[in-house]
Amino acid sequence: MTTRQFVSTSSRSASQAGPSLKLNALLCAAVLALVPTLIYGVYKVKGNMTDAQSRGELALNAPEAPPADFNLLTAQIDLPDLLDTEDVAEIAVTPTPLNASLNIDAGANEDPNNSLAGAQIIPPVSEQGNAFPDIDPPISEPATRPAPQVQIQSVVPNQILIDGKPINGGAEPMRVGDQLKQSVPSGFKPSTFSGPLVRAPISGLSRPSPFGLVPAPNAARGQSPLLAYKRPFTAPAAKYKQVSLIVGGLGVNRALTLRAINELPPDVTLSFAAHTNGLQGWIDQARSKGHEVLLELPMEPYNFDPRPASAQYVLRSDVPPAVNIRNLDYLLSRAQGYFGVTNYLGEKFLQTPTANSSILAQLKDSGLGFIHDGTGASITLNATADSHNLSWTQNRAVIDNNPEVSKIRDVLTTLELGANDKTPVLGMGFSYPQTIDAIIAWYEDSAERGMVLAPASAGLNQP
Repeated sequence: MTTRQFVSTSSRSASQAGPSLKLNALLCAAVLALVPTLIYGVYKVKGNMTDAQSRGELALNAPEAPPADFNLLTAQIDLPDLLDTEDVAEIAVTPTPLNASLNIDAGANEDPNNSLAGAQIIPPVSEQGNAFPDIDPPISEPATRPAPQVQIQSVVPNQILIDGKPINGGAEPMRVGDQLKQSVPSGFKPSTFSGPLVRAPISGLSRPSPFGLVPAPNAARGQSPLLAYKRPFTAPAAKYKQVSLIVGGLGVNRALTLRAINELPPDVTLSFAAHTNGLQGWIDQARSKGHEVLLELPMEPYNFDPRPASAQYVLRSDVPPAVNIRNLDYLLSRAQGYFGVTNYLGEKFLQTPTANSSILAQLKDSGLGFIHDGTGASITLNATADSHNLSWTQNRAVIDNNPEVSKIRDVLTTLELGANDKTPVLGMGFSYPQTIDAIIAWYEDSAERGMVLAPASAGLNQP
């Protein structure tokens, strides 16, 4: 009985252990089958680390040296034509002159500090209501045309050919004005003075007025504001041509005023509006850079309206001389350091001898010079100024009636061609950025052309 139970129990245990061994064997086989798959997967994800190791060699041949006579400027190098599929837009700019009108605060003459609070220049208002007219250049698309082939000739300086032809049609291979270089006198020197001018005011060259000090000569020293404040100028010994330039309307726009003072040649005369705030500071800066200075006097034009309060300091043709002299004293009291004055507008006033005679006489007594900008030229103005022994002259050309750099350069070249070696020929312009740019470019090689830039005071007649 006992033996049968033992055998029966052993048989049951063996039958239960059999399936477990088979299952374990299957699991081991499955694991062994997955090992190559896992290794392959890691290889695909991580990559072969030996790829980052540098192996092998790379040999580079040295570039062939250019020949000894190689010249980059004359070498024929085939470059891609970047304009082959591009249309280049042509931009035409039509500048709008700022014909500003004068607005002077009516209560300024009661200011004990002689400041002109509220004075301003009012430019014309555009249709959009902006203070300055919009100058957005219209863009016109050119007709389709083959890209030009540009070639720089090294034989003739400054000659540029487009499609084998000079840009000016071949009439003259040199730039505008270069023909003047052919007669440069030997030993030519463009200037004999450099450095800042003496700081204003100079003691003894003023007198009191109801509004403050105004210019006056010093008889004891034989000195006048004209002689003391003008820029020294001595003509070079060699033969040369003289041109004088005045840039006006300064003191209204700060950025343009600073450009004119700091960038224009010091022989350019600068003209400031009489109503400018901080006028003395502007004059001091200009003189520190070597520029002589003019003061602009507002004068009556033909379309003048006497009713606004801004008209009270304008020199007029229909008021007693005492009123004009009082207004002149106020304008002259705004600052010191100018050698003379010029007119701002004034067509009617300057053509009325009975009105302007007293002012021209007062300018003479003040020891100042006068430069007429050519506005409303009058046959009587010359005779009236001469009758008072006034040192004066008249402008020959407004250089920026068309305020484009190329057009201004043309006027400057015309002035230079008409100049002589006796008396400077005078041109006047406004403080447009284009005017400043054109003068700087034109002056750059003036010495090579035998031209000297003389201050405007050098052209005043000597009574």
